[in-house]
Amino acid sequence: MPSEDTSKPTQKPRAYISIELSSEFGLALRDARLRAGLTQMDVAERARVTQSYVSRLELGSQKLNVESMLLLAGAVGLNMSFPRLVEGN
Repeated sequence: MPSEDTSKPTQKPRAYISIELSSEFGLALRDARLRAGLTQMDVAERARVTQSYVSRLELGSQKLNVESMLLLAGAVGLNMSFPRLVEGN
């Protein structure tokens, strides 16, 4: 009789951004949030994260994963371009 698989489904590993780039993103997030007239709670609800997570990002004390970065950028209408990755910059 075959045994039943009771293992948990595997999750994709998250790709994290360096703390330096997370800090830069946090500053850009704050600027975009304020320009849009949004509170940290507004952004958190739109990006499905907590308000404290948004706060820690803006303060530069939170490590950021790629998925959250894209959700947060979308929540405030932040253009995600990576000029440092373009050859010649």
